[in-house]
Amino acid sequence: GAACGGGATASVRIVAEGALPGDAFGKSTYTLYEACPPDLQDDPPLLLVWFHGLDMSMLSNSELSTFQKRFKRRLLCLAPRNPEDSADGRSYIWALGYTKAQNRNGWGFVYGEICSEYMESLSVVVREAVDDYGADKVVSMGYSAGGLAAMLLGSHAPELVSAVVPVAAHGVGTLEPADSSFGGPQPDGARIFGAFLRDHAPRLAMVPIVVAIHAAPDTVSSIKDMRAVVKAIAKQGGRCELVEVPDEKANSDATSRKRKKSSHGYYAYALLQESADSHLYSKLQGVLESGQFQAEEAGESAELERQHLIAEAEERLEGNRTAGTDAAIRKLIATYGLSDEVEMALKLLTPQKLQELGSIVLRQKQQLTLAGDKSAFVMSKVADLDPSAEALVLALSALDGGTARSDGAAEVNSKQVLVFSSAMSAQDRGARSRTPRGSAGRIAPAGGVAADCDQGTRMVADGTVGGFRSCLS
Repeated sequence: GAACGGGATASVRIVAEGALPGDAFGKSTYTLYEACPPDLQDDPPLLLVWFHGLDMSMLSNSELSTFQKRFKRRLLCLAPRNPEDSADGRSYIWALGYTKAQNRNGWGFVYGEICSEYMESLSVVVREAVDDYGADKVVSMGYSAGGLAAMLLGSHAPELVSAVVPVAAHGVGTLEPADSSFGGPQPDGARIFGAFLRDHAPRLAMVPIVVAIHAAPDTVSSIKDMRAVVKAIAKQGGRCELVEVPDEKANSDATSRKRKKSSHGYYAYALLQESADSHLYSKLQGVLESGQFQAEEAGESAELERQHLIAEAEERLEGNRTAGTDAAIRKLIATYGLSDEVEMALKLLTPQKLQELGSIVLRQKQQLTLAGDKSAFVMSKVADLDPSAEALVLALSALDGGTARSDGAAEVNSKQVLVFSSAMSAQDRGARSRTPRGSAGRIAPAGGVAADCDQGTRMVADGTVGGFRSCLS
């Protein structure tokens, strides 16, 4: 054991071992440890989910004891191992699976695809650990490639996670040029990285706190990319901070000349040394010491965020609608069979931006006609013209996780989506102005229209994932 806060000694033991269930990814085993001094044995534990880097190194008993000392809590640590190659030949950077072709030139981190089945299987194991051992907080933390996994867990299950700590992390894709040490292909790298931000920043913003730690001279993981991640989360209203490691500490883990050149060796400085108390653990303290379990906090936070997004969407829909924009959007949707998500995004554009989009569609009509996914093609153009419109659609999609109903009725499908219609006459506006704001936030049963909806702006809850459905009067 090792000395911990208060002078007690933390013992470390393995309490469970297993493998993540599922066959959509390669075998991924896990070990659940407990690090606890005698005086904390009756306390509810904090659950640390730890993701190693691609060096595949696992935590030692000494490191586990040090984590316990830093958190000053009875500590459970769930440590999965990166998936092995799957039967279909895919390799993995945690949930990011890629084929041999996708990894040409080492670009699997750009062209790979996130395996949602892996993230869901991992989330099931985390929830089981929370339930079985009474954990009151969950921290998702990882180093290097493990930092990506830490972010993906926070994004996949923000209601479960209290804090996300990616250290020396990278995302999917990169903003860095092809001739940099990161070697990302451009423009594909930036385009894919932008999609990564749009998909995950709104959900990471629902986690109470994200603290990223990175060294500027790091040549393995880009601080430019991590700055963009932090900025995107903050833009979505999240509490997020980037701690920059002093340059002289960037190689403080180094044990070889090769490692020293990378500036990617600051694991101990970032997480284990006493200096970590000030740049990390003190920042987490308020969130981790609050009495409520994160699921309750996330529910309240999500509802407030939902109400904010509803108000923003309503304001934009009402402000942008004209007879001309209505006609233009209907024609575009009918001509190319675009999705409901795209329809919503188009309605959020100002008339000027919509006119610009029309010009782009005319110039690129042949590319759009030949595109395999026309909705994705148009949405990418919307994102170029007005990233906030696409972000709002994604945020609305992300907020509505399934919740059990107190009346015993069936659980609403996860990732319900609120849908708004901008078909509103002047009379409707007058009638709606007399409707209390609170009634506009009601969520309808799956597939149904909220009881307080009228011929004006109506909200539909669609039980399908990402399935926006128009509700036009």
